[in-house]
Amino acid sequence: DGLILGRRSVRRRRTQGAGGGGPRMDDLVKSATLVTVPKVLAIQNSKLGWALRLLQLASVVFVISNIFWARSWIVMYVPIEYGIEPWITFGSQEQMNDSSALHCTDPQSYDYIYSSHFIFSVRGCIPLRFGEAFSQGKLNSFIPTSVRDTYVRQQHGLVACAALEADCLATGGQFEPARAASECQCVEERVELVQNAEHMQFHLNHGYEVNVDGKIFRGRDKSSAMFSLDGRKWNKVPGEQSKLVTIVQRPDGSPCSVGKDHAGGALSTWEQPDVVDGIVGSLEEWLACAG
Repeated sequence: DGLILGRRSVRRRRTQGAGGGGPRMDDLVKSATLVTVPKVLAIQNSKLGWALRLLQLASVVFVISNIFWARSWIVMYVPIEYGIEPWITFGSQEQMNDSSALHCTDPQSYDYIYSSHFIFSVRGCIPLRFGEAFSQGKLNSFIPTSVRDTYVRQQHGLVACAALEADCLATGGQFEPARAASECQCVEERVELVQNAEHMQFHLNHGYEVNVDGKIFRGRDKSSAMFSLDGRKWNKVPGEQSKLVTIVQRPDGSPCSVGKDHAGGALSTWEQPDVVDGIVGSLEEWLACAG
């Protein structure tokens, strides 16, 4: 092993003008064109050389592994909901008027005994009209699947009360005899299933808002995304990144199609042209996707 040492330099001479003043013009020119070459030191040692290469290799492996496992190239921005619009419509007239479903032909098969004080006994099925078939809030929707009503019938006199008692017990009601001058009464609770509630159509439009390094982005499934620097002036996001694609999934992450009555058929991936009437599916389809 040996040591090789080389040194090269370009020297310059500085002179001063008469009277000890500042540097002369030619000295300034020489200073501007001065080239300095640093020392070069080469150490020829096999052990030290291999140690250097191993350290360099370890550094490269560390950087690559850190990037791969830590995914440092990924920056996460969490959006918030924006422009949520749920609404409900009826299914087709043929679907809603169909009375051949099991809950209409054999409603007793849905009877359920919860306790001795509460028995869910179904009397039949009933179609509901607009105003009863669903209720709609700003961010929530409700579709009833059963109706529980309480009917009270009253009579006066021994003969009428005796007839009411016989009919009340025959229909499963609770008879309350007259007390003093009061009337006798039959209290009957009737549970009926809503006819074809599973065919009610649930529609949804939705969007997002996210702050990316001070720039606010807003996007919706049926319109192009916009961005703003101050929250007042909005500009359209160019290209494909302005379009929001919605994917309907089951709890296990697999795609789930809804909207078999939709013009484009059942879809699991909904793009901008598909959501003119919202992302739509029957209650039966949404519940199947929810598992």
